[in-house]
Amino acid sequence: MTLTLVSEKLPQVDSRARRVPELDGLRGVAISLVVLWHYFFGPNFVWTEPWRFVPLWARPFGLTWSGVELFFVLSGFLLTNVLLDAKGSRNYYPTFYIRRALRILPVYLLVLVPFAFVHCFRSFGQTDTISLWSYFTFTQNIAGALKGDFGLWWMSATWSLAVEEHFYLVLPVLVHKLSVRGLTVFSISAIMLAPALRIWALNTPAVAEASRWQIAYLATPCRIDALAFGVLVAIIYRKGLAGARSVPWMVAFLSVLNFWQLAMGWDPRSIRSGVFGYSLLGAFYAAVLLLAISRPESTLARALKSRPLIWIGGLSYAIYLFHEIFLWSGHLVLNHDSPTSSTPRALIISLGALALTIWAALLSKAHVEGPAIRLGRSFKY
Repeated sequence: MTLTLVSEKLPQVDSRARRVPELDGLRGVAISLVVLWHYFFGPNFVWTEPWRFVPLWARPFGLTWSGVELFFVLSGFLLTNVLLDAKGSRNYYPTFYIRRALRILPVYLLVLVPFAFVHCFRSFGQTDTISLWSYFTFTQNIAGALKGDFGLWWMSATWSLAVEEHFYLVLPVLVHKLSVRGLTVFSISAIMLAPALRIWALNTPAVAEASRWQIAYLATPCRIDALAFGVLVAIIYRKGLAGARSVPWMVAFLSVLNFWQLAMGWDPRSIRSGVFGYSLLGAFYAAVLLLAISRPESTLARALKSRPLIWIGGLSYAIYLFHEIFLWSGHLVLNHDSPTSSTPRALIISLGALALTIWAALLSKAHVEGPAIRLGRSFKY
């Protein structure tokens, strides 16, 4: 079965009027993977050392960091649907950007403003290699790529938010100006271009060899394929082709390929992982998304509609911004060391930090994020 776009006109699937619980569940999966990586598994992985030095018990969890890849795919899908619905609107651009600003900036500033004091006064005895202004201009991923560093832990997770912000600047123009066929061609081109750019990044002589993988991981052009996978899923879904029998087999095949990558040892400095590994993960999450939304009665869709996943998914943005702040603060204050999962004391500190993160996310949802989103919805397309 081939997924072919037979018409330039897409049916109107009003994604603004309907909330799909499976998507909230996928957000819950994504943030759970990110938190598991940073809190419990990531400290056991040092990418500059060979895979054989990673503890055996931790190796099966070596791809939990890829929750960020799932977030990229979801963003591409959701925003493409919204923009295609609003394509004929007179308020297309202002409404989109106002809503995005109200969705992103209030909680982001809640984290960034106190960080400015940490940054300026070198709190916790640490300094940041990345300019403070890069965080205000959403260029911290570019600054980090050039420095070969993720920046100070308080804001280190926001590199992916910068990638998405760059995408938000381009996608509305593409959807508005291009036909369906043109948008499809752009998506496929981006999926093909990003691995080529990662090959260049891993081999460029202009950067120290030890830092090249950060360019492939952080720079927006090198990560655009995951977002483009989401755009492509949106186009396929709106054409009513998502229920193809081949989708479950696609998920199974890509699962095997990703587990093979993991078994071989994930090495972001290698062509196998640092170039094609990201593509395989993006394709896998795109296939999972396609399966979940096209078969609402499947086992996967029912699992994603579980209350705990939907609840966590609803808090995912605030958790993403808060989780490293509480983790690092707790370990530096109570353990006088960077986060680790090697001792019972360290695990207790991490669990306490997780509880505080969820509590802060609930407060944010009630008093900052929720009101801002409701205000954003008052601006109509």
